Amino acid sequence: MSDSPSDDIPCDESSDAAVEGMGMFQWVKIFTSKLGLDALRGRLRNTKILCAEACAGACTGTYILKELSEHLGFNTSTSSVSEPDPVKRAWISNNFGSRIDHHFKYVSEQRMGGFCLQHNQDCTCPDEEDLLLAGPPCQPYSRLSSLKRRVDWNPFDDPKGEAFLDTTRYIRHKRPAVAILEEVADVMTPWPSTCQGTFFHKYKCPLDFMLSGEMEASGEKVGLNHIPNYWLTTMILETSHYQVPQTRKRLYMVLARKDVCSEEVVVNLPEIAGKVLSEAMREASRRPTIQEIMAHNRQVLQILERRPTFPAVSQDGKVSKSTKLLVKSFKKNLGVSPYGPVECYSNSEPARSQLNNRERDCVDVHYASLQASGIDPEKAQCNVDVARSIGRRHIGKWGRTSALTRFVKIWDFESQSFLSGEDLLTLQGFQIEKLRLDGMKYSDLAALSGDSWTVPVAGALITTVLAFLLPYKLGKKAPILLSDFLTHNDFPIAESEWSFIPSPGEVSNCSDSEPEPHVEPVPLPKVKPFSRTLTS
Repeated sequence: MSDSPSDDIPCDESSDAAVEGMGMFQWVKIFTSKLGLDALRGRLRNTKILCAEACAGACTGTYILKELSEHLGFNTSTSSVSEPDPVKRAWISNNFGSRIDHHFKYVSEQRMGGFCLQHNQDCTCPDEEDLLLAGPPCQPYSRLSSLKRRVDWNPFDDPKGEAFLDTTRYIRHKRPAVAILEEVADVMTPWPSTCQGTFFHKYKCPLDFMLSGEMEASGEKVGLNHIPNYWLTTMILETSHYQVPQTRKRLYMVLARKDVCSEEVVVNLPEIAGKVLSEAMREASRRPTIQEIMAHNRQVLQILERRPTFPAVSQDGKVSKSTKLLVKSFKKNLGVSPYGPVECYSNSEPARSQLNNRERDCVDVHYASLQASGIDPEKAQCNVDVARSIGRRHIGKWGRTSALTRFVKIWDFESQSFLSGEDLLTLQGFQIEKLRLDGMKYSDLAALSGDSWTVPVAGALITTVLAFLLPYKLGKKAPILLSDFLTHNDFPIAESEWSFIPSPGEVSNCSDSEPEPHVEPVPLPKVKPFSRTLTS
């Protein structure tokens, strides 16, 4: 089975033009050119990047490395993935099965060996990964979690919180060259005032425990700062800075083994990936609107002879008395009938038949509130996530949406329809013509989109990491520190600066039999919980 469905289907020039017009699909060319990696093309055919993904979700890392390897010419494969969700496991097998060696259900099985879904037997993985990509579940830390109201709430007691602890154990045991962990920005939010006790006084927020945590019962040091001989940095990346029409902040934690690069390189990663590459993206391309995404996807799906997947009309659930009073209050303040629809948006009954009563109230109230603030919801290309509480005001404006969640249902005021599941994938940077979506329902695609990494954002970070990981794989150090980019602004790296890298067939002066020098363990310096790109 081919990994690229687009190779097997007819396509026309208009579809290609539509894709090229979307800035967020140009990230490979923009980032590799900006970092000077294009100078390595043709010299990497014998170089292989071995990746592992823990809590893989949509397997975004494998998708990104596939795009980068096809452009730069190096080889890549995924040694193992772990994912407990059966729908996501089916997605991974359909789209990336030929690129994955082992497929486990849990991170603990991935680390120590266990039942492999790929081979239908117990398997173990070799300790040779170059890159670990991990996205532990965000539900225990999310601000949407109702568990935060409990006095004894602790996300690391949650079974899904255990995935982070298993990931740190994986890094300590497998020793990958570089590890990238992604989490919701809410891990920096202080504990609720209801949480009391020694644990909550010692660690002021979930991120404190992630960086310097220690298990009270066993004394096991599970914080990332406790993993020996790694440099560590953290950064916040925002999707809208990478020409993605979505507002979504995520925290990334990057660990690089000390023999791979210098501390200065790792310390400057936040500015390279966060500032320099986002500016390069803005200069070189434009951000599409969700209306353009919807039109493009309809064209692609027509070529693929597929219908878009839309959410089914759901039945109204039980509505609490407080919610009813809240809706009534909103409508009263907006000067509309307490029990009827907003008059200015009530003439589109065929479109409104897609909504249940609660969703209609949500659409009506937000439409009227936008009008009351002087904004035409249709001309301003506004939208609202009707899966959220009516009081949360998750409104998107000017063709951009709020952050996607696994239960997202975005209503577009201009087209008077929901975004399809394929539109949600595109909002995360995936090109649907390169994916196999057979048998996937809207709820499946929504869950995949809400839990996946955003492709151009994660692509910026992974490309920056490759700027020092690829030279390391070639047995050389990077020609200049990445920090020089910030100091001298000399993009891109000239061909002559990569001239030390041997061409294919050239004999290296280093002997394969020469033993590696013994390196004494160096105590980890105290790394601040936040890099200079973060504000406390």
